[in-house]
Amino acid sequence: MVIQLKYGSGLGRGISSLGASIGGALKERREQSALQNILNPPEDTAPQQDVAQDEGFRQNFLDMVQTQENETGEMMTPEQLDMAWNATTSQATKQQQAQRQQSGAPRKYSMKQLAAIAKKNQPLASMLQQNQLAQEKMEQRGLLASEERAFKDNKPYFEKIDKMRDTLPDQEVALMRINDAMASGDIKNLRNYAADFFGNEYLRSASLNDLNSAVKEFFLADVQKMPSGTRLNQFIEKNLFGALQSGGKSEESNQKISEYQRFKIDIGNKEVEISDKLREKYLNAGREPPIGFAAQVSKQLKTYVQERQKELIKNYKNINDGKYKSRKVLKIQDAKSITKNNPPKAGFTWMLSPKGEPKQIPTEHVARMQDLGGELIK
Repeated sequence: MVIQLKYGSGLGRGISSLGASIGGALKERREQSALQNILNPPEDTAPQQDVAQDEGFRQNFLDMVQTQENETGEMMTPEQLDMAWNATTSQATKQQQAQRQQSGAPRKYSMKQLAAIAKKNQPLASMLQQNQLAQEKMEQRGLLASEERAFKDNKPYFEKIDKMRDTLPDQEVALMRINDAMASGDIKNLRNYAADFFGNEYLRSASLNDLNSAVKEFFLADVQKMPSGTRLNQFIEKNLFGALQSGGKSEESNQKISEYQRFKIDIGNKEVEISDKLREKYLNAGREPPIGFAAQVSKQLKTYVQERQKELIKNYKNINDGKYKSRKVLKIQDAKSITKNNPPKAGFTWMLSPKGEPKQIPTEHVARMQDLGGELIK
């Protein structure tokens, strides 16, 4: 016998009610699961917009691409660029998530996520948005405080770089004058010896007077790079001044001093160059250079210093063997340093005039200047 259950009966109504309860529970569970997926998306589908919009991240990606193309000698195709970009942003996003979990920082939701949450649970979406705004304000205050500390920490170093930028050109010119005076060949003549012996500067030759004047200019420019308020006493000043070129020193000693001065100037110029480029990179990304900026510059400068040290040792060995640089070589060497960061005007070329001075010559007159004894500064 078949028993037919009608919804009107007690048992029928019970089963119907149970079905509705189970259906409602399943629906609620599905909604909770959907909401949970919005709140905590899987890592491989986490939004990458925050990473992709970061200016510093984009610049690092471009640097990576440029390095790759420089090493291989081949340009990346648009498809290769897309693959590299997607892989890089995905990895960076995972690293962000890992750092956030380690730090205990709350998850940040995009406007799209908040809108999706609001459809399911408006009060929850409002609460998350308010909490997120409060967290962002706290992070902003922390960032401002961090940048203020970085600014104070880096200020003395940037002041030092600014002084170097101002004084290095004066030292370049003074060193050129020093080398020019020493190359004249009459620094150690009897007349100059008598002038020094009797303390009569009027007996000194024009070359020795030029040397002394240029050495003083170099010394003063070097002292100007010292911290504000620093003052040398006469004893220290006399000893430092005495360590520079003079008519009483041998040609070997004077050239070694000049080589060391060139070494210091080149390193100073390189440090200013690295500092300016690195600082500009941070500022273009909307960031204050971080604490320890000077250490970053030193790290990048290290390789250049090592190469220049090798060159300095080689020059010292040549001087010890009596292989002095000619007046012409010294002039070209100094002129290169003076003009390397100063490109000529359009239609002009840097040349060493017959008098040994760096000058910008109209390119069409280069051949005529060479006939008169001028030298191209290459």
